[in-house]
Amino acid sequence: MCVLAPTEVGGISELTEACDWWSFGSLLYELLTGMALSQSHPSGIQSHTQLQLPEWLSRPAASLLTELLQLDPTRRLGAGGGGVDRLKSHPFFSTIQWSKLVG
Repeated sequence: MCVLAPTEVGGISELTEACDWWSFGSLLYELLTGMALSQSHPSGIQSHTQLQLPEWLSRPAASLLTELLQLDPTRRLGAGGGGVDRLKSHPFFSTIQWSKLVG
């Protein structure tokens, strides 16, 4: 599955790690909601688009998706300041003991 962030489609911006975090967010959206991002947003995601999230989704999950699917790549969770450490400290991952996952 290859999912490009809206800003990367058509060569609007360079491909950076922010593109990977968008793809992760898109995959996570499908895993958590049971629906592909493109199905719930058939017109695509643009600057005026309100991310459609099910009401039953937990607050941490909704927050994580909102931050990963941030249209502005410089504000996207995982990219820019804090990088992956900021992502790992998100409340959605609060029960994960990251040090035990590292080999």
